[in-house]
Amino acid sequence: MFRRTRVRGYLVVCVPVAIAFIIAFASWPAEAQHVAKEVRPAAPGTAPTRLAPKSRQPIARMPRVPGTKRVVQDFEQKVEPDGSIIGTPVELEMGVQETVAEIQARQEARDKAGVEEDHEIEVEPRINPLREFNLNGPESPLAPQWPIPDPEAIGKTESTLNPQTVGTVFTGPTINDSGFIPPDSMGAVGLTQFIVIINGRLRTYTKAGVADNVLDSSTDNFFAGVQVGGTSDPRIRYDRLTLRWFIVMIDISTPNRILIAVSDAASAGIITGSTVWTFFFIPIASTPPAISNTCLCDYPTLGVDVNALYIGGNNFCGTPTQTFNSTDGYVVRKSSILGAGPIVVTVFRGLVPTAAGAGPYTPQGVDNYDPAATEGYFIGVDNATFGNLQLRRVSTPGATPTISGNVTIAVSATSF
Repeated sequence: MFRRTRVRGYLVVCVPVAIAFIIAFASWPAEAQHVAKEVRPAAPGTAPTRLAPKSRQPIARMPRVPGTKRVVQDFEQKVEPDGSIIGTPVELEMGVQETVAEIQARQEARDKAGVEEDHEIEVEPRINPLREFNLNGPESPLAPQWPIPDPEAIGKTESTLNPQTVGTVFTGPTINDSGFIPPDSMGAVGLTQFIVIINGRLRTYTKAGVADNVLDSSTDNFFAGVQVGGTSDPRIRYDRLTLRWFIVMIDISTPNRILIAVSDAASAGIITGSTVWTFFFIPIASTPPAISNTCLCDYPTLGVDVNALYIGGNNFCGTPTQTFNSTDGYVVRKSSILGAGPIVVTVFRGLVPTAAGAGPYTPQGVDNYDPAATEGYFIGVDNATFGNLQLRRVSTPGATPTISGNVTIAVSATSF
């Protein structure tokens, strides 16, 4: 929202001053004029904070009436000849905040009321069937590993090369807890806890593998404030740089949403009943540049670094049958979701532009815990050929991101 000011005064005394001000103001650069008149919307009960010119980042947004949803103006994405794209950050909704105690109380009420979750059995996974006919890239060696081993050394390894020994083993949530097939099992380890999340269930454990009874919720209940139509496809990270937990899922409406949950700073990485989670969502079709409202973003991925979250996904579009259409990458400004929001997102459409096009299929966001990192990454198998990975480099991810064209990395020959 913008606040405009006017020059006012008594006719005789202030006219010369007003004229002088107008002349001086007109001589300022256009950017300085715009920044001087812009204020950041304030949190309830606090004064608005004026943006300093050096800290302002271009954001696509529109004024809104209090109590209504934020309206964002659509725009077209321009792809440069080298395949790179200059992104446009978009400011979406504020977050929804709940404590673990509130989440657990609602779960207990649902259990007592006999509320059943929407369970899903995935008979056939969503894929791009055209990939079955791909050929291997010309630089992909027909070898089981790279570098190609010395033929005389094959079979002469005297011991098993285990990277580490197995430590604690325990059973996490099961199909009796969730009812989903497949479970899409995910987990992350923090300072004192291990959090397991599967389709339909989220549960905290001690590092000894014992459920600590702090957080034990269905995923539909956990994301109740932002999801419609049920939840699926979890991802979770513990971020050692901020001592925060980040959880990503999708809901299964069409068009659907990407759901994000962030733990608070006060918990310092240890989940308790008083931990506050902030929930955000990204509407996949209407977030500019907009795509068809027949699309569902599937197989979301998650990478975290000091600047941003990197969420990739495959789009399946059409009606009444949804087929593979494209892949997208979402760069979420990390600083925008460490508080109440609003969330700031830059969407790069068409990392794979068409069903037969080249680019990262199921683009994986990349984790990087270097506190001095200045760029991020998506990587995935090439949609158009076997034996190749496609990397996309994200520059200035914490401000106005730019994504590179495809960077092809040849690996050993693969198949469908």
